[in-house]
Amino acid sequence: MKNWSASLLTLCAACAVVGCGNGRPAHADAAVRGPEGGVLSFDAAMIARGDAALLRDTGPRDGGATDAATSGATDRRLFVPDVPHAYDGTLIDPGIEIVAFTVWEDPVLHEPFFLVSVRNVSTNLRLCALDMTTHFFDASDVEIGLAQGLVRTPLHRGVSGTGQFASACLLPGETGIQDAMIRWNGTHDAADIARLTWEDGAINLTDAVASHDLTITGMRVVLDSFDAQHIAGAWENHTTQTIRFPQVWAFGLNAVGRPIFTGDAIDSISVPRGGTWNFQTTFSFVGDYASLTAFPNGNDT
Repeated sequence: MKNWSASLLTLCAACAVVGCGNGRPAHADAAVRGPEGGVLSFDAAMIARGDAALLRDTGPRDGGATDAATSGATDRRLFVPDVPHAYDGTLIDPGIEIVAFTVWEDPVLHEPFFLVSVRNVSTNLRLCALDMTTHFFDASDVEIGLAQGLVRTPLHRGVSGTGQFASACLLPGETGIQDAMIRWNGTHDAADIARLTWEDGAINLTDAVASHDLTITGMRVVLDSFDAQHIAGAWENHTTQTIRFPQVWAFGLNAVGRPIFTGDAIDSISVPRGGTWNFQTTFSFVGDYASLTAFPNGNDT
């Protein structure tokens, strides 16, 4: 039996860091996985911040094609690239399943991201601090890349709803999206992917419940001074306290809910109770989409 005490201290520190960061280099996320990945069970006193209420907004359908030949508004593919994918962790039941994924490239910096939608398919696991690692292989079965980070999820609180925001939680039946940068080995790219494997780690926060204390409204596409498309909207604080470092992760979805692009925003301001923060995502995107999904976040400590 492993001694988890050191891992718990690391977990709490990692959650505090993520609460104030922009969510991109999510390497602190690895601390939540434990020596062998998997699921640990704790109460809400372990967790200090939260990742995000899932909302959809039909929004405008602007832009051209999601890829060279397909409109995101009508595209019904679940996997791009459409390659075999399999769980390769140590658990008999990882608690989640992959619903859809896209290898997406930021159109400005040309950084590759793995956008993967996952669902909690367990009957009783409240998976928090949920982290995924994906390994990419070529046709010769050589590993050519890696993506790792937290999953963006609906907003939850611990202590049966009376505690602080809980990090990256998925309750049974809920869906979240990971937006992890891909680190290629050498000069490989998405065209070289022949298959992928994944593993996950989480804690079972037994008293986590869904919260609607942070919401997103009025999502729409706006153009910057270079005519690049961004997602904008209003982040709203419905708590009875001031929330610091408001954040949002936004995703464009195709006709069957596959994430096809992403953008995020963060500000160092404090938003009082009942207050609103008007955001615009930093990443731009090109192309069409069927709907938008957003995950708000903030620091309530």
